[in-house]
Amino acid sequence: MLPTLLLSKFLTGMLLVPASSQAPGKVSPAAISKPVPQATTIAGPTVTPAVITFLATDPDGSPVVSGSSGAVISWSTAGSVLGAWTLKVNAPATFGSCPTVPVSAVTVSCGSVTGGFGGACSGNTSLSTTPTQVAGGTEGLLGFGSAFTVNLTFTLADSWKYIASSLCSLSVTYTITAN
Repeated sequence: MLPTLLLSKFLTGMLLVPASSQAPGKVSPAAISKPVPQATTIAGPTVTPAVITFLATDPDGSPVVSGSSGAVISWSTAGSVLGAWTLKVNAPATFGSCPTVPVSAVTVSCGSVTGGFGGACSGNTSLSTTPTQVAGGTEGLLGFGSAFTVNLTFTLADSWKYIASSLCSLSVTYTITAN
């Protein structure tokens, strides 16, 4: 009986079931401890460029060309196995250098997502003061870490109803969640 109990303790980690409560060779499923999930850590992120800048165009020009600027956001995660992640963006209500241009005049589009499993872009959306998801996916399989890169394009719908200087800069906030 004692060798069976010692073998059971070895196989299940810290099995604390008295030998008299079970038949030899049986392990109670309730007695097996479940693994404790690890917390996900996020390293980085890096954002290039740090500030989105638009060159305002002449809305009467032909053809009408909206100003646009790209951004690349990169980060890595560790500690989670197949956990979900999301990337959200938001900005202040107006541009710092072009105070009459509302942030809603900017459309955010995700061009690509690399890293993890099943990463995907969300649809195009108007930039808002509320964080809006632009991409999401699943972290790596083994929990050792996954590197992610998301390519975004910010497009300013230039219009005569906005009095803009020729160069408009916007600070964008990126929020990454992973679990």
